[in-house]
Amino acid sequence: MRTPALLPLATLVAFTAIAYGCSGNDDDNDVGTEAGVLEAYQNFEPTIFKITSAGLAAKGTAAQGANIPEISMPGLVAGSGGVGGNVSQSSGNNENLNLWVRLDAYSDTGDVYFQTDNTSDSTKLQFGLQIKNQPGDNTMDGTIDGELTLSGDVDGTGIFDLTTVSDLEDDDLAPDLICTHVTGTVTAAGDDLEVDFVLPLGLDSAMQAACAAL
Repeated sequence: MRTPALLPLATLVAFTAIAYGCSGNDDDNDVGTEAGVLEAYQNFEPTIFKITSAGLAAKGTAAQGANIPEISMPGLVAGSGGVGGNVSQSSGNNENLNLWVRLDAYSDTGDVYFQTDNTSDSTKLQFGLQIKNQPGDNTMDGTIDGELTLSGDVDGTGIFDLTTVSDLEDDDLAPDLICTHVTGTVTAAGDDLEVDFVLPLGLDSAMQAACAAL
């Protein structure tokens, strides 16, 4: 972990540009496999930062505990999306978001496309975010829950129940994402797959151990 300064909300938008590179594997992976989940997450990470930025921007203008109207979120490569839900205000520097995410044939990378169940807000992808321990040691915790249908380099429908913990390094002007530890379960075709990985790939052993301990 680092000892960063206060993380300005507006600078989280910059995280979109530092999303981890995708695997580049042209072979289709089933969403129920470890390789498939890893590639799906890598391709979804730019979208995570867009969701985060939209939620934090809404939080800056919403009333205490307000349900925000849907915020449009077009795919960088294809499809459409939107973000809504609850943004909780707080008197401190910590941030809390509880959002739903609508995705329609959505892709920010062009390699994997995402579709949510848009029957109702409760069936859409549920996204939680907590930025805490500011300013002493910023961490960003998240949850990703719900059904996603994937196509492209990863195929199939899965029920995602993931928890993420990210270590943040911040110098106020250039915040940086050090690493993310992802754990949880993906259920596909009736089978539960336990997942536990650290991104980015290829960290040295000391950093790998530190990130795995988040």
